[in-house]
Amino acid sequence: MKTKKIWTWAVLLGMVASGSLYLTLFAGSNPKDAPTAQSSNQQTAGADQTNKKKSGMAANGNPEQEKPSSGLPIGQGKRAISVAVNEVQGVSGLLSVGDHVDVIALVPPTQGNNTSSQIMLQNVKVLAVGVVAATAEKDPKAPVYRTVTLEITATDGTSLALAGQKGAIQLMLRASADAGTTAPAHTTLERLHKGEIAK
Repeated sequence: MKTKKIWTWAVLLGMVASGSLYLTLFAGSNPKDAPTAQSSNQQTAGADQTNKKKSGMAANGNPEQEKPSSGLPIGQGKRAISVAVNEVQGVSGLLSVGDHVDVIALVPPTQGNNTSSQIMLQNVKVLAVGVVAATAEKDPKAPVYRTVTLEITATDGTSLALAGQKGAIQLMLRASADAGTTAPAHTTLERLHKGEIAK
């Protein structure tokens, strides 16, 4: 009999202890508060991302790096294209940014040996000159440009790229006050042999 009473009291005390522990842990919490807390955390995280963007910080906390700009003053609707030149083709290193040039294309024949030459582009602006190398013994300080960057339209760029790959490009420096154009000039090796000038 005594053993049965002891077990009864033990069960009752265990239930009381369990109820007290449950009330202590969960009585002060409200299930409806959980979504609110989650939403608050999301709003805080979003605000932190916005503040980082405004301050130039990336999501990982590191400073964002701005995309480098070419710095070339390319006109509206124009493109920048570079052509390879040697000392002669690049007007003996006399070209400077802002100069204007005419572009001559020397095109090999599709058959035979009748190479042609024509003024392809006129009054083209020089946007940049490329790598500078030292010239020969007489004047080691004289610049020689490996490339020249020109401002042209996209349509002209396709023709110029083809002429540069299949033929050769020659630049002619214009006077600073000369903005006029001439009639398209075209000649061939056969005409030169006959003494005819370009037409």
